[in-house]
Amino acid sequence: MSGCLAPARPSTRFRQMFGWYTTRLIKKRFNALRVERKSIEILNSLRDDKGPILLAMNHASWWDPLIGLVLCERFLPYHTGSAPMDMEQWKTFRFMRRLGLFGLDPGHPDALREMVDHVSGLVEARPRTVFVITPQGAFTDVRTPIRVRPGLATLATRLPHAKLYSVACEYAFWTDQRPEVFLRVTQVQRPVVSTIPGWQRAIKRGMQQNQDELGGLVVKRDPDAFDLLVACSGSRVNPAYDLMAKIRGRSTVVRSREHTA
Repeated sequence: MSGCLAPARPSTRFRQMFGWYTTRLIKKRFNALRVERKSIEILNSLRDDKGPILLAMNHASWWDPLIGLVLCERFLPYHTGSAPMDMEQWKTFRFMRRLGLFGLDPGHPDALREMVDHVSGLVEARPRTVFVITPQGAFTDVRTPIRVRPGLATLATRLPHAKLYSVACEYAFWTDQRPEVFLRVTQVQRPVVSTIPGWQRAIKRGMQQNQDELGGLVVKRDPDAFDLLVACSGSRVNPAYDLMAKIRGRSTVVRSREHTA
């Protein structure tokens, strides 16, 4: 352990078990986890990729790391997962190291160098590494313009053979009493000049466009624009009311409808 970075001790079995538990938790807390349809094609294409993958997620909620874990478990099962976590939180939730999360003190002057060296070493040892990061560095509302810290851009210049993707995530209510999770994935285009400022602009632009596109789809409330990655099970309203409705041949599903004045 260095002064500002504490390495992870990943366990494939523990990650799989925790991924199963997380999926159950999402089913309990949300109505559905929906992924934009073109994004499913992108994610499926990464399953057999033999090189490193960098995922840049926006940071809207406490749920983001768990959503990222489910995404990686479903589409990148053969990649070794890695992600930074605030050192103080990492010390409190030490089981996270078994998921591939390493502790990092973001306020330390050597934090950026240590993180880039650490992840570069992981990729050198295991080329099939997926590195997940929230480059905004703090919880940020989806309506706030994207601003990114330089860590991911620095890493992208160090790993020119890595593929970098933006993962936009949003939480919203549609017609159920529980909220929905929405995801959209796009590849961040490599800048003409592969410098840290060039990559930072590309990451910022790619994340902003992705977030805006996802927001537009969420506002439209069109379920056909998404595939269900995780769907809730059980009662949608109330167990007793559901049973009465079924006996009477009625549905308790709430459907949206346009109204005209």
